[in-house]
Order: sequence, then C-alpha cells, then structure tokens
Amino acid sequence: ADYRACMLGLRDYVNKNGFKNVVLGLSGGIDSAICAALAVDALGEERLRAVMMPYRYTSKDSLKDAEDCARALGCRYDIVPIFEPVEGFLHTLTQLFEGTKEGITEENLQS
Repeated sequence: ADYRACMLGLRDYVNKNGFKNVVLGLSGGIDSAICAALAVDALGEERLRAVMMPYRYTSKDSLKDAEDCARALGCRYDIVPIFEPVEGFLHTLTQLFEGTKEGITEENLQS
C-alpha cells in the first residue's frame, strides 16, 4: 500500500506540473535503484532518464550496478563524469579545508 501511494503521488506530481520526463541520479546503490524502479512503475520506462555521475570515488561495481539496474528497468541511461565540476568546487573551498585531512566531507561533495 505504501509503495502504491508513493507511485500515485509521484505520477500525480509529475503530471500536474507538466513534466514530460524525469531525470534521476543512479549511483549503483539500493536507494537510487528503488527510486528508479518507482519512477518506472509510476511513469513508464520511456519517461525516465537515469544518469550515473562518476567521480574519483565511484567504484567499478557501482558503475556496473547502475548500468545493470537501468538495463533491467528498460530506461535511458547516460554517464556524465563530474570530475571537473567537483574539482572546481573543491578548489573554491580550499581555504575552508586548510589544515584538515581529506575525508568523508570531500567525498560527499560529489553529491
């Protein structure tokens, strides 16, 4: 019942706002896979464009899992590397990270 309610809510929101299609970031993880499945169930595979945006922390397994998920759902799938924009953002924030070890904060900037 909860899944159907989410499906109905998504379909209603997308249609009432006049969106022809939706774009969803597909990371290769379970959360984005469930969101992609929900979007396909709510809107149809032809209305979902799944996008993998790899960065230096993206594993080969994540790339494969995202591709496999999109293939199983039958939706369009694109890979858009984000190395340059993330590195530019990191450069902009350099002074904020001064004196700290690289860690999870930098990794999460790709989000």
